[in-house]
Amino acid sequence: MTVPIWILLTAAGLDLFLPEPPTALHPVGWMGKWIGFFSEQALKIPVERKIPRFIAGFALTVGGAIFAAGVSRWADILLRGQPEIWTVLLSALLLKPMFTIRGLINAASEIERALSAGDLSEARRLTAWHLVSRDTSELSKTEIASCVVESLAENLTDSFFAPIFYFALAGLPAAWVYRFINTADAMIGYRNEKWELIGKTGARIDDLLNLVPARISALFLCVCARAAGGSFSNGFAALRSDRRRTESPNAGWTMAAAAGILGVRLEKAGSYTLNEAGRAPADADIRRCVRLTRAAAIASFAALLSGIGVIALIQTYR
Repeated sequence: MTVPIWILLTAAGLDLFLPEPPTALHPVGWMGKWIGFFSEQALKIPVERKIPRFIAGFALTVGGAIFAAGVSRWADILLRGQPEIWTVLLSALLLKPMFTIRGLINAASEIERALSAGDLSEARRLTAWHLVSRDTSELSKTEIASCVVESLAENLTDSFFAPIFYFALAGLPAAWVYRFINTADAMIGYRNEKWELIGKTGARIDDLLNLVPARISALFLCVCARAAGGSFSNGFAALRSDRRRTESPNAGWTMAAAAGILGVRLEKAGSYTLNEAGRAPADADIRRCVRLTRAAAIASFAALLSGIGVIALIQTYR
């Protein structure tokens, strides 16, 4: 078995059994501090100075991605000189913070329990804390359920499959660069006057990086539809008809697939409606989407490991 497979398996085990490190020790926390500091400096540039604001945003995004690549590459080189067991363990420790599935599922389950208990205010708070940047203070129970299903589906790509896909493709530096760009998009990639030019670089690179992973993730959701009591055909039909209805060129793929599989209508007021003929989602649909997301994560992870193994065998016998 190749070292990358052992690293992925170890990192997945760490995600299942260990909590996230504290923010002060979390590489994504460091990325967030970089983005926060330099974006605050960029905001000091007057709004009417469009080119300087864009250049500042470009510099903070590309500069941060290069720095993340350099740090992770340096660590990668150092670890290659160690005994294989230490290379695997320490590489897994550096990879694990770049993705999560347990944290995503735990957050969704916590919100579902609050909704089931009738505690809408707590469900709103948890949704805003864990999953979305939009204002949740006035959202109904149905709208909260929709938010959670959308977030589970979208983050199957962003928080799980894409980082491990890029690790498999180009090692630890690629996973770190992906996570930096995705974090920049989440923090400053908004289409409004304040952030449009500063966050544009991160948003566009994130769109490009998620182009392939989002489509693969959507396919695995459809393949695993039976885990949620749905069908491949319903998920794929909704994916084909509604995947372009979201502002993001990628998020609509997984969200539309999940909507079709679950038979629910997903809406963001003033933005999009997916699977319009579906019923309003309920807290039980969050449980179903958790099962669907978990199954798709396992299947996509297994497929990625198999792909690495096949390539290794081909290289061995070439």
